[in-house]
Amino acid sequence: MINLAYIYPFEKPKNGRSATSQTHRSAPPTKKKFWLFLSIFLLILGASCAAVYFFLLKHKTSFTGQAVKLNIVAPQEVISGSAYDYLVEYANEEGEDLKNGKLTIYFPMGFNFLDALPSPEERIESQEANVVQNVQGESRALTWNLGSITKGTRAAVKLKGAILGEVGTKRILKAIISYQPENFNSNFSKEKEVEVKVKQSLVDFSLEAPSYVGRDREINVSIKYRNVTAENLENLRIIVDYPSGFSFTSGQPRPDHENNIWDLHALEPGERGRIDIQGKIPEASSEGLIFRANLGVLDQYQQFFSQTSEEHQVMVLDPHLEITATVNNKEKANLSLGEDLNFIITYHNVGEVSLEGASITYKMNTDLLDPDSIVVENGRFEGGNFIWDAQSEQSLKKIAPDQKGKVRFTARLLSVFPYSSLDKRDLKITGKASFTSNKVGDLEGFNFNVDSNDLEAKVNTDLSLAEEARYYTLEYEKAGSGPLPPKVGESTTYRVYWTVSNTSSDAENVRLQTILPEGVNFGEDSFTSLGNNIKYNSETREVLWDLGRVQAYTGSVLPGAQAWFDVILNPSASQVGQILPLTGETKISGRDLFTEEEISRSYPPLDTDLKNDLGAIGKGRVTN
Repeated sequence: MINLAYIYPFEKPKNGRSATSQTHRSAPPTKKKFWLFLSIFLLILGASCAAVYFFLLKHKTSFTGQAVKLNIVAPQEVISGSAYDYLVEYANEEGEDLKNGKLTIYFPMGFNFLDALPSPEERIESQEANVVQNVQGESRALTWNLGSITKGTRAAVKLKGAILGEVGTKRILKAIISYQPENFNSNFSKEKEVEVKVKQSLVDFSLEAPSYVGRDREINVSIKYRNVTAENLENLRIIVDYPSGFSFTSGQPRPDHENNIWDLHALEPGERGRIDIQGKIPEASSEGLIFRANLGVLDQYQQFFSQTSEEHQVMVLDPHLEITATVNNKEKANLSLGEDLNFIITYHNVGEVSLEGASITYKMNTDLLDPDSIVVENGRFEGGNFIWDAQSEQSLKKIAPDQKGKVRFTARLLSVFPYSSLDKRDLKITGKASFTSNKVGDLEGFNFNVDSNDLEAKVNTDLSLAEEARYYTLEYEKAGSGPLPPKVGESTTYRVYWTVSNTSSDAENVRLQTILPEGVNFGEDSFTSLGNNIKYNSETREVLWDLGRVQAYTGSVLPGAQAWFDVILNPSASQVGQILPLTGETKISGRDLFTEEEISRSYPPLDTDLKNDLGAIGKGRVTN
């Protein structure tokens, strides 16, 4: 039994006696030491366990590696070339601080970095960035040295940039945070990536070209563009990829580089533009040829990033038809007034494909044709054009390879020129036939067109002569002398008048010739208003007037070229009662300077029966 008084020595007993005076038994000394040592041992053991738990077990399990957070806040879809904000967030939710923190953000191809807050400490260019696994080519990176990241830290880096890319493409933005726990020698890292899709371009863009083109025929390709944003756009470029075999002819505006690159420089809001390209494809192709146009932006490194592209397929066909137009069996002819005309248009399919639904249209100036004389076989004359189609001409429904055919019409040239003006000179008929087919082989909607030769028919000028013999002038004055009617054994003088006219073209080397019959001699008097004097050859009895050049419309707009000369008749007794000739046949000739054709015309002889001379009518027969 334990003596409480030993423990509490100052407490008085209940009976009022002092505890020291009370009788008791003391504990043995050995037992007391045992309990003392046991208590001290247990106290030391508990403290050790607590220390081990606190310093080893508890500290070892406080870093999990799962509580370092990394996130990227980015738009899911962007407009190519437009600036957007990107937020890279990080947090330390571990139970301890982290040291040597470093954040690296890798930009995808075509990312145009504009700004960052806070600013990065280091920039990694393309070659260094590419060594990082799973990062797209041509990427760049920025690095932030975060240093110590205390537990509970939440922070972010804000980026501003524009992704350049073709509509529909996807770009990946990637971030990596690396760090070292306080009591570790190893580095740890965490990464995050986000995918951004390019949904729209800053520019409306189109490529226009025909779906079909004939071999070695000119093809026109048009590119149209428009700034659809409210901002100025700069550093735009258009690159056109031509199909194999395309031969570039011209571009409007002219290319800035080679024959397929145009730099747009600046494009204001709503501004439109257009590029027209011409060229040829010399060889036919059984497969479609692709024209592809790319519109993109040049970044700060002058790298081109396509924003949008358009392509167009062109089928190159090789239909080939020969078509020829003739008049009076000639492609180039000289015609005379009043001449009958036979127009024939022949065609020959020399290609390897059939031509269907064909029509032929012949266009020409018809002002020199007699409208009442026009006849079109299996066709029609409409609006000044001569037209044949598959409805009126059965052979035009389908023209097989190597098939030949022809269409025709007839007309007559006017007998009198409708013009009397110096402005209407050097007249001609010109025309061309056009062949059209709306189906080539099995391809509907392909309009194959081919033109004929340029038919040209020049109209010869009309050199003409008005001739007469008179005894009296128009004023009823004597131009001749001697007896009238003429008498045997006496001489009667008559005056021969020549008036030359010309129509539509100048003529050169114009001359008049006649032979005087027996019994008629050349008189002494003569006159000419143009050219040389009249000459007489007594041996050949030829009368000759060389006029030289006679202008167009002489005798109508301009005065006629006039001449006269006297002839002397000496009738014989055997000619009594007869009307005698005064001249032989008269011939006018010259060279048309427009048609370069020699022109000549003959007129009948003049005689003593002066029907236009009122004073000599009925006095033409020889008397005794």
